[in-house]
Amino acid sequence: MPQLLHLDSYADPNNSVSRAVTAHSSDVWHEQSPDHSVIHRDLHRDPLPHLPTSALHWAPHLMTPDEVVPADARHCRRR
Repeated sequence: MPQLLHLDSYADPNNSVSRAVTAHSSDVWHEQSPDHSVIHRDLHRDPLPHLPTSALHWAPHLMTPDEVVPADARHCRRR
Protein backbone atom coordinates (compact mmCIF):
# COMPACT_ATOMS: atom_id res chain seq x y z
CA MET A 1 0.00 0.00 0.00
CA PRO A 2 1.56 3.36 -1.02
CA GLN A 3 1.77 5.90 1.80
CA LEU A 4 2.44 9.62 1.87
CA LEU A 5 3.82 11.32 4.96
CA HIS A 6 2.22 14.77 5.09
CA LEU A 7 4.16 17.08 7.44
CA ASP A 8 3.08 20.56 8.44
CA SER A 9 5.11 22.83 10.68
CA TYR A 10 4.30 26.44 9.87
CA ALA A 11 3.20 28.33 12.98
CA ASP A 12 0.29 30.22 11.39
CA PRO A 13 -2.20 27.61 10.19
CA ASN A 14 -4.68 30.20 8.88
CA ASN A 15 -2.35 32.14 6.57
CA SER A 16 0.11 29.47 5.50
CA VAL A 17 0.72 28.97 1.79
CA SER A 18 2.84 25.87 2.46
CA ARG A 19 -0.02 24.27 4.43
CA ALA A 20 -2.37 24.88 1.51
CA VAL A 21 0.10 23.34 -0.93
CA THR A 22 0.74 20.26 1.21
CA ALA A 23 -2.99 19.80 1.84
CA HIS A 24 -3.71 19.94 -1.89
CA SER A 25 -0.89 17.49 -2.65
CA SER A 26 -2.14 15.17 0.06
CA ASP A 27 -5.69 15.31 -1.31
CA VAL A 28 -4.54 14.57 -4.87
CA TRP A 29 -2.44 11.66 -3.62
CA HIS A 30 -5.34 10.17 -1.67
CA GLU A 31 -7.74 10.57 -4.61
CA GLN A 32 -5.47 8.46 -6.84
CA SER A 33 -6.66 5.22 -5.30
CA PRO A 34 -8.21 3.87 -2.11
CA ASP A 35 -4.84 2.20 -1.49
CA HIS A 36 -3.02 5.55 -1.36
CA SER A 37 -3.01 6.39 2.33
CA VAL A 38 -1.85 9.58 4.02
CA ILE A 39 -0.20 9.93 7.40
CA HIS A 40 -0.55 13.53 8.56
CA ARG A 41 1.64 15.06 11.26
CA ASP A 42 1.40 18.69 12.36
CA LEU A 43 4.66 19.51 14.10
CA HIS A 44 3.37 22.88 15.30
CA ARG A 45 0.15 21.65 16.90
CA ASP A 46 1.66 18.40 18.17
CA PRO A 47 5.44 18.94 18.50
CA LEU A 48 7.82 16.07 19.01
CA PRO A 49 9.18 15.81 22.54
CA HIS A 50 12.71 16.95 23.21
CA LEU A 51 15.20 14.32 24.22
CA PRO A 52 15.98 14.65 27.93
CA THR A 53 19.69 13.95 27.44
CA SER A 54 22.17 14.35 24.59
CA ALA A 55 23.18 10.71 25.08
CA LEU A 56 19.96 9.74 23.30
CA HIS A 57 21.18 11.40 20.09
CA TRP A 58 23.51 8.49 19.41
CA ALA A 59 23.03 4.83 18.68
CA PRO A 60 24.08 2.80 21.73
CA HIS A 61 27.22 1.46 20.01
CA LEU A 62 28.36 5.04 19.21
CA MET A 63 28.03 6.40 22.73
CA THR A 64 31.16 7.06 24.73
CA PRO A 65 31.49 5.53 28.21
CA ASP A 66 30.74 8.91 29.85
CA GLU A 67 27.38 9.20 28.05
CA VAL A 68 24.84 7.54 30.31
CA VAL A 69 21.13 7.35 29.59
CA PRO A 70 19.07 7.57 32.76
CA ALA A 71 16.67 4.65 33.20
CA ASP A 72 13.61 6.94 33.16
CA ALA A 73 14.69 8.40 29.78
CA ARG A 74 15.09 5.10 27.95
CA HIS A 75 11.45 5.17 26.79
CA CYS A 76 12.36 8.14 24.54
CA ARG A 77 14.76 6.09 22.44
CA ARG A 78 13.33 4.95 19.11
CA ARG A 79 14.79 1.95 17.33
